[in-house]
Amino acid sequence: DYVHWQTLKDRYESLGHEITISRWREIVSGQNQAPEIKDVKIDLDFHPIDSYTVQLLRQGLFPEFQYHAILAPTITKDEKVILAVRGGDVETGKRSIAPTGVIPFDKSSDNPIIDAYLAESRQELDPSATFTGTIKAYVLHNNQPKWVVVSQVNRTFQELDELHKEAIAIYEESKRKSSIIGPAQEQQARNAIKNHSHLPPDAWEAQHLRAIENYPGVIRESMDHPLMFELGKAALEVLLLQ
Repeated sequence: DYVHWQTLKDRYESLGHEITISRWREIVSGQNQAPEIKDVKIDLDFHPIDSYTVQLLRQGLFPEFQYHAILAPTITKDEKVILAVRGGDVETGKRSIAPTGVIPFDKSSDNPIIDAYLAESRQELDPSATFTGTIKAYVLHNNQPKWVVVSQVNRTFQELDELHKEAIAIYEESKRKSSIIGPAQEQQARNAIKNHSHLPPDAWEAQHLRAIENYPGVIRESMDHPLMFELGKAALEVLLLQ
């Protein structure tokens, strides 16, 4: 469906609202009420909501609306849990789990939660790896629903970390060599990663990856780190219950 993004931005700003990430233009899955969960069946009635409105929801506006996202604590082949130091535009510098992301609106999807989880895993960690995830929990953060998908990947942490470091090196080199500044420079650097099909195209969402042992004591210690993002803490708490 067509959205005239500039008109929408102008309208919101004329009402005194701030769109902080103008380049994020996406239609995501929204809902006017919490999903109904009966036994193992999840009754979802998603409707489209634009990413500019999502930014206002994150600021606490329009509490009658919700948008959906996934949190996927991922365990590697060598029993490490992947953490990320966030890059990008949201909570930069905080620790969290990887991957995370909104659920795109897709009327043709039979399982939009798992589809979003798989897409985010390939975009943030490894486009060619095999990911296996199970929906384990539904949590609310600032009245916004997050689906926790506990994930396994057929790669060691070192393999994933090497891919990420290669992608970030390309991203940083693009910035150093660029003759432009501002948002256009950032977009150019992100696009530079996409020129390499073996790399995760959204690696820039994390400044770097970290690994912790998949042991309860280590996970709890990471949850208590002062830089741990609240959503990362919520996802790790679900992981502890496995």
